[in-house]
Amino acid sequence: MKIKLCLVVLVVLIAFFVILNVFLLSGNTNRVRLLNDGAGYCYSIENVQIDQNEVSLEGFFFEMKKIQNVEQLLNESKGIGVILLDTEVKEKTDIEYEKSMDFSQEAEVIPPKYDGVAMNMEYTKRDDVNRYFSCEYDYSSSGFRAVISADNLDLQQKTYRICIKLDKRYENAVATNYYLDKGKFVCVSPDQIPSLDVVGTDLQDIVEKGECLAVSSQYGIYVYQYGNDLYWISDNSPLLKPDNKTFIELHVETTQFDKIPEIRKDGGYFYDNIGANFENYEITNEINCGEYRVSRRPVPQNYSVTLLTTGYYENGGWLWSSVFRPRYDFS
Repeated sequence: MKIKLCLVVLVVLIAFFVILNVFLLSGNTNRVRLLNDGAGYCYSIENVQIDQNEVSLEGFFFEMKKIQNVEQLLNESKGIGVILLDTEVKEKTDIEYEKSMDFSQEAEVIPPKYDGVAMNMEYTKRDDVNRYFSCEYDYSSSGFRAVISADNLDLQQKTYRICIKLDKRYENAVATNYYLDKGKFVCVSPDQIPSLDVVGTDLQDIVEKGECLAVSSQYGIYVYQYGNDLYWISDNSPLLKPDNKTFIELHVETTQFDKIPEIRKDGGYFYDNIGANFENYEITNEINCGEYRVSRRPVPQNYSVTLLTTGYYENGGWLWSSVFRPRYDFS
């Protein structure tokens, strides 16, 4: 009798902890604690479909198992999650967080949590991704399709930041530079997208059909990708030097460290630095650029590209810098 009673109690306890665990994890479904984007992650959202019934996002995401040739200790994920975070909700949460925290007294500042909207996930194999990033690791289990009913969103008025959870069960999520802005997909914060006067110039297709990937409003430089080319469009930037020696940084992270130039590896640098003078690649006098000055460079083809950093570095510090990912074409 006592044995049976003990078994019953044990079963009840197990059931209780299973239910409790499910309850705790369900509370994390829509909640995110944002991580800074950086070289540890590789991703892209390649196909966006928005209609009156549904929003779907297709792409890939993986954590880098090596960063600049250094092995990473990664937790095994049970599947990523995609969260749409209302930027107004984030702003209000940040204000309340600032009011509630005494930063002078906190030994370790814990970042705030935000409540967003979780999308339904499907996972796919991406052999094309694995081929492009080909290395000692298999990144083929990186594809996803995220879907949500349009009824759960305000696509007319709201702006949502697309956040990717490292594991859909938990809160940590990468704050991507991808947004749904009033029903339109953009690759930089919508309040940074410039309004360039390019109608009737050769820049019109680049701006209207390409993607704005990086912005320095302060210095009047905007980076667009059109096809396989990157365009630095300058709006009378004060950075452009009269001696025609304006050095624009361009750092490249990759999975293929063996293909980095020997001079970089010999110096202990396992990322490439292909920065150059703006003027060396300037095409302002080759095409009709209207009122702008433009420098063009291709996305590197000698190795895979996981992350690009551009900007202007002077006197031991960045005057501005932007981290972005190219728009991939694996075909």
